[in-house]
Amino acid sequence: MPSLKRLLAVMGTIVALTALAPVASAGSPTDFHLDKTCAEDPSEPLGFFCTVQHSDFKWIPPGTEIHYDVGPADNAQTATIEIANGSSTGVCTWSSDVDAICVFDAGTGRLAQFKLEVVVTASADQSIWYWDGTYAFADDNREQRNAETTFTKWITGPGPAPIVASMAGVVGGDVGVGTFTGEVLTLVDNPLPDGTRVIDAIYHFNGSEHSFTALMHVVATGHAAGDTAALTGQVTEGWLAGNLVTAEYTQIICTHGAVTGTCFQGTLQILRGTKTAD
Repeated sequence: MPSLKRLLAVMGTIVALTALAPVASAGSPTDFHLDKTCAEDPSEPLGFFCTVQHSDFKWIPPGTEIHYDVGPADNAQTATIEIANGSSTGVCTWSSDVDAICVFDAGTGRLAQFKLEVVVTASADQSIWYWDGTYAFADDNREQRNAETTFTKWITGPGPAPIVASMAGVVGGDVGVGTFTGEVLTLVDNPLPDGTRVIDAIYHFNGSEHSFTALMHVVATGHAAGDTAALTGQVTEGWLAGNLVTAEYTQIICTHGAVTGTCFQGTLQILRGTKTAD
């Protein structure tokens, strides 16, 4: 590993460059399928909600909930797909009790530019509902948009010196399902009223499709459950090496293995086209 002094010097340059980085684009139509089951819930506006059982789109994994409300017409409902770091809202227009077309074109978070159009059908006993269609991300082609990956990580222990702490976790998104490891290089808790926690760290994403290492600068609002952090950095090795990175995470309580404790769940974007000259 390069010396800690050299890594911190590089980090200062990365933070400055990331502030100037452009926002990249998005994608082209791709086949989409999910199946879901629905359950009664009197607290819901229409008395039910649905849960995704299988999906071939990585951002809408099994367990994702879809909630419904009244729509703009008698034969229409609004539907909202709620994922960990975003949502997408659309309208489902019904031609019969078991046939509909749903169009989604408004979203937040990682689904901000998500466009989806599906045909809705059901199994004979209506216990399983199917969505089949296409999705895209607005604007350019998928290979030109920012690469986005999710992570949930936790501290595994201190050191070894000069490392402050070691990390482990899981990743998903554009890198594919995989594991996370990392090393905290420095950690400074600023006194109140500032109260921020400032960290320099190395993140390793090891996915089934891609792997990379990034040098990261973290500014967290604190170090309690619910606190958030903004991150900047640069990919130093592996997939899309040399491009700048931005990320965010929230401190949560999660269970990994047989341990329940503090975790950090977030999303990281690699900003395509920001690779600096060699």
